[in-house]
Amino acid sequence: MNHFLFVSVAFAVGTSSPAFAQSCANPIEITFAGLLSGNTCNSTNQLPYLANGAITSLDNQDIYHLRVGDGTGIQLTLRPAAGLDGTLFACRNTCSASASCVAAADNGGAGAQETVELPPGPGDYYIVVGSVVSDSTVSDCGTYELYVAAPLDSAH
Repeated sequence: MNHFLFVSVAFAVGTSSPAFAQSCANPIEITFAGLLSGNTCNSTNQLPYLANGAITSLDNQDIYHLRVGDGTGIQLTLRPAAGLDGTLFACRNTCSASASCVAAADNGGAGAQETVELPPGPGDYYIVVGSVVSDSTVSDCGTYELYVAAPLDSAH
């Protein structure tokens, strides 16, 4: 049976929020499992093509950095606001338009949850939250919650 530890972490969205300063050069650090809240309307479009060009993220993106000793069982779940067709990427070791993403999710439509799981082994990951706008009925940016779930340490 898998057990997951959730620790709540919330970033307030406001003029002093770190979400405004994030970029590939200055991502928001994810330091432990929990909840992060964001708003892609406060960001810019840094990486128009990801997952080797398979998914186009047309609009603003929030960029996070996550360093793991072992990615086994670490799951990231994006819950976008209604009307936002969210995309979620996990790119190993680099943050650029040419990054090879090890996981990408754009399975649902507006408001649908997207989930990716990190591969086993250590690494640095850039987590990119964006959106895909397919028509005028879908928002090009908006609020979301990003849940980072990690297995409980079996030694404790």
